[in-house]
Amino acid sequence: MPRNDAPHSSITHVCDTSSARTQAPGDPPLEEDGLGNSEFNSRHPDWDGYDFVYKMMTVRELCQPITLSEMKENRGFKLAPRGLVYLPTSIGDMSDLDEQKLASCVDLEELMSVAHV
Repeated sequence: MPRNDAPHSSITHVCDTSSARTQAPGDPPLEEDGLGNSEFNSRHPDWDGYDFVYKMMTVRELCQPITLSEMKENRGFKLAPRGLVYLPTSIGDMSDLDEQKLASCVDLEELMSVAHV
């Protein structure tokens, strides 16, 4: 009987993020409206080594996930990506991201306020 516990090796979602926020002296604290923001601000021990964060602006579900074989054969990947990776140009150029399913988005007013931080 074939095993059904192999990892799911495909890219299924693409996210737009804000610029990195750091804990450098003089940087304002994060608004405490997101998961882990207060811990990041207070330098909780669980956040040791995490010196910057990104706010998710949009999350798009790809209509057709990019399989591991396609990543290797057509998109320049040598191995399966582990966790979050920056979107290579080879994938960003392959399809119009605006045509993908929008799973989550911050509102325009919030987007503009983050852009000026």
